[in-house]
Amino acid sequence: MLGYLTAVVVATIVVLFHVYAPTTDAYLVPVIYDYYWLSLFAGAIAAAIAPYALREYRTIKWTMALEAQIPQALRIISDGVSSGLELSTIMRILSTMNMRPMNELAANVLRLVTVGGLSVDEALIRASRGVKSLYFRRFAVLLVEAYRSGARISEVLNMAARSFAAVIEYRRERISQLRPYVMLIYGIMLVYVIISAILVHLLVPEVSRIGEAPGELPGVQIGATVMEGTIFGVLLIYMGLVQSAFGAFIAGKVVYSRPTAGLLHAVALLPLVAVGIGPLPMLVSQLI
Repeated sequence: MLGYLTAVVVATIVVLFHVYAPTTDAYLVPVIYDYYWLSLFAGAIAAAIAPYALREYRTIKWTMALEAQIPQALRIISDGVSSGLELSTIMRILSTMNMRPMNELAANVLRLVTVGGLSVDEALIRASRGVKSLYFRRFAVLLVEAYRSGARISEVLNMAARSFAAVIEYRRERISQLRPYVMLIYGIMLVYVIISAILVHLLVPEVSRIGEAPGELPGVQIGATVMEGTIFGVLLIYMGLVQSAFGAFIAGKVVYSRPTAGLLHAVALLPLVAVGIGPLPMLVSQLI
């Protein structure tokens, strides 16, 4: 995935800073100039990162669901402690409750105790290390230390449940407020695609046609230089691909605090830019 993005960035830098010779047919820069092949290249990048992006998105959703259940789990454990139950018994109760994915982790803790021969404390800490959640790791450490101290466990767990609930509710509100701004990235890229398509397929051909016959317009001196629309369009496509990638990373960082969470947006934006600027306007103009 990083190799594909690096290739796109390097190609854009080369295109931006290379001095072209428009009269020659062979260009010195080893990048794709054909609109259809460039669209296929962007689609290949999107297809390559799609499985990882989908897996990352599901992981984030799973982690957020787990963290949302931490306050409820703490209250259940607190009630179990007040009833005089052991931690292993409480974990067995959690594993049978309809609290996915918390029940899966509780079952994993019991499996480590039964099969791995670990204590409940060690199994809980080991299970937390396999979860990409700082909140769940804190939950595991808090639970273990509270049981080791043995003093007012129920009060400590109830207070921790209230603290976790406040933090998770604040984060949920922040995500709900920031999520609509992700659509702003799509809007910006759509405007970029429309303007680029107009420049490449309408404005540049007209300027090139006028430039083929040197003459004089009111207040404007028309020279004999001919603009090459393909080079200009390819340049805009490469710039759009880089903007799409960075926009997706920013969306993931702002909303979910993880840049890789925005890869799913990159899967949608990369083909949109390549096809929207290159082949789609050409096909529409042929149909019209």
